[in-house]
Amino acid sequence: QAKSLFLYRNAESWTASMLRAFGGGEIPSQQAVLGFWMWSLPLISKISAYQVTDMSEINMALLAGFTWLNGIDRCLARMEAGQPILPVRYGDLRADPLTVTQKLFDFCGVQPGSGAALESVFAKDAQADTSIAQERTQHKIRKVSPEISADLRAIIAEHPIIQTVDYHLPGTLAVEQ
Repeated sequence: QAKSLFLYRNAESWTASMLRAFGGGEIPSQQAVLGFWMWSLPLISKISAYQVTDMSEINMALLAGFTWLNGIDRCLARMEAGQPILPVRYGDLRADPLTVTQKLFDFCGVQPGSGAALESVFAKDAQADTSIAQERTQHKIRKVSPEISADLRAIIAEHPIIQTVDYHLPGTLAVEQ
């Protein structure tokens, strides 16, 4: 009876967030690349398809693009296998957190507590007191460079299904604007 939620966002805004939180330089450290690979081994097959043989050839566009694609691919695979998943766009959650959260509770069959308690949760930075807290990352890069954006779009365009940085998963939670 388990149900899953999958929170996702546009690849470019996701990449900008990763750059702010984990580095901001266009060339990731070897530690960052290895960390991503260990976290998500399917990236290795995707990167090898681009015939990257030297880690120094991997830029942030490649790393972010493959990581983002991997998450979307894994969600699609689980959906195709019949797992009940409700995809939710991060932008929708940010724009109307109470409405989206109520719909998430409805999907999961959960009755929430007070709306005031939810409002207090959304008023806080979920990463407060960590190295990726908003107060620590706000001064860092806010946008993806045009070069990284072009590389990111090119990588994603080659995917047989996804093909766009603003891909919408089937069945994504609909929020009336």
